[in-house]
Amino acid sequence: MDDDKSAKARRYAEFLIDFVQRREKQQDEAGKLSTAKEREEKIRAFIDRLNKTEIQD
Repeated sequence: MDDDKSAKARRYAEFLIDFVQRREKQQDEAGKLSTAKEREEKIRAFIDRLNKTEIQD
């Protein structure tokens, strides 16, 4: 059971690191802050990817 939790936590950490790196890259390319609508879309996409990862478990 602990191995399952550790593996899930590791995947979640990798997912968050990837998300932050992609976000930083996008902001660097845009050279500006995202609008509220863009942030909401990115958050929804993040949640969708997270849910897909949990389903695979």
